[in-house]
Amino acid sequence: MPDKRTVTNTRLGRREAAVIMLAAVAWYLPGIWWGLPVDAEPLYRALWGVDELGPSGALNAIRVLLGGEVYPSPQYPLAHYFVQAVFVWPYHLAMRVADNVGFAAQTDSLATLVLLHRFPSVLMAAGTATAAAAFIRRVTGSVAGSWFAAVAVATIGPLAYYARTSNVDAGALFWSMLALAVAVAALQDGLTARRAVWLGLCAAASIATKDQQYAFLVGIGAVVAVAHFRRAPASARWRAPLVGLGVSSAAYLVLSGAVLLPRWFGGHLAFIREGGASGVPEPLLELIGTYAASPATLVGYSRVAADSGALLATAVGLPMLALALLGGVHLWRTSRPLLALMVIPVLALGAGVIVPVRFVLPRFLLPVDLIVCLLASFGLAEGLRHARWRRLAQTMAAVALAWTTLRSGDLAWQMHRDSRQPAAAWLEAQLQVGDTLGYYGARRKLPTLRRDIVVIPAPDQYLPDEVYGPEGPISPAPAFLIVIPQRESELVHEWNLPAEVFDQLVAGTRGYQQVYAHQTRALFSRPMGLAPAVNPPVRIFARDDVAARLPGPRILTLPDPVRSAAAPLP
Repeated sequence: MPDKRTVTNTRLGRREAAVIMLAAVAWYLPGIWWGLPVDAEPLYRALWGVDELGPSGALNAIRVLLGGEVYPSPQYPLAHYFVQAVFVWPYHLAMRVADNVGFAAQTDSLATLVLLHRFPSVLMAAGTATAAAAFIRRVTGSVAGSWFAAVAVATIGPLAYYARTSNVDAGALFWSMLALAVAVAALQDGLTARRAVWLGLCAAASIATKDQQYAFLVGIGAVVAVAHFRRAPASARWRAPLVGLGVSSAAYLVLSGAVLLPRWFGGHLAFIREGGASGVPEPLLELIGTYAASPATLVGYSRVAADSGALLATAVGLPMLALALLGGVHLWRTSRPLLALMVIPVLALGAGVIVPVRFVLPRFLLPVDLIVCLLASFGLAEGLRHARWRRLAQTMAAVALAWTTLRSGDLAWQMHRDSRQPAAAWLEAQLQVGDTLGYYGARRKLPTLRRDIVVIPAPDQYLPDEVYGPEGPISPAPAFLIVIPQRESELVHEWNLPAEVFDQLVAGTRGYQQVYAHQTRALFSRPMGLAPAVNPPVRIFARDDVAARLPGPRILTLPDPVRSAAAPLP
């Protein structure tokens, strides 16, 4: 809590808030155009980013409410679609108005639609950094601590990625940060009915944006409720909690789509209940890298814990974790309710989300990354108040921010210069009429190519019926094959490309020669722990007869991978 002898103002000024907000927006904007689709090609509606809502999510969500038939994906609740609609629909309506006032027929630009779906993420990520600064200023009164919190949160590795995409993750974190801000006010000054309403609204918006936030918000609510019941008089003990619970429930039912689209919401519940692992053999789950990929054993849970620790260290860095530990020790000595507000939601997230799914991704840990940055800010604020610790605190803070800023800045560079851009230029220079390009896994990750280039699934993949359909591959031997690992589990090549086939392609013993192997250079190679879809290594193989007539030079800047043992079919 603030030291009243040294603190005169515990509120973040409007000018400071505006500066932090604008600086964070400017930080996130470079790279927002990563993987934009080609307007003229409907097949490129899918984006490189996994689970993005653009370019049509917000359009379809509102159209369905108005009687349309194209439902949004059941993967997420509707709240973030509504936020995006505020940005997307004015543009869409302007195009429709232009159609009816004598202009030539207007077609929505897919690239513009994607950018409009992504821009709310920019604003909400910047808002999270601003709210974090206000949170620390209120609790500690430290100007340096609050600015440290703003920069630390703005440079969280995974947030630097999701702030530039149309995923729900930046929005969910924003609402969770606002809930934390209301919760700390309730801890300091009591849970009034008004604060309960705001806490309920923020909690509902967060969970209705992304379901997994429920555990984190339940942890926040539990800490606030226990503190309230301990000090509230018996006559006023239940009013505020019941008001907050009622508002939260009503808001969730509306924002999630449960009331507006009950049948769709039933499909959404079925989706999150079944997940992506229903009926899939355990060896294949581990190969793919998805829900339930680790077995429900001590070894499996240990692996999940180790993966979580590694992702956390990658997201915020070891210096930030060390400073957060000092902040936790300080709160243990001075304010255990506030420490509980930092720790209990994290434990709830682990118990309610990560342990049941036995799998972890960088975005799962975004709330934990946020808490680490807040704890580190407490550590800095406390260190600056003591002369003997001031120099150490300043050094640790500088190193921590240097690490996160360098890491997230490097990620922005890799998004700006993704390896698929030069790969597309090289391919288009080499492909001739009649050539086909075979790919492994999902088509969405491919470079943006000319419309006349024929792209087909490559042969020799796992699960061929699901890839090709019952009639098999379109062509047994495409002129070119392209390998682009993009999932967390795909270090060198796609999970459904058998290891022995890949080794033969690299060795040139399968009727193909490696003619292109490149990845954009950066300070940190492929950002696996932050955003594995960004800047993957790209390898292109040409059929022997095609390789012999290639007019252009081969580009082989990547070293050949170590030969891997053939992975048996699960």
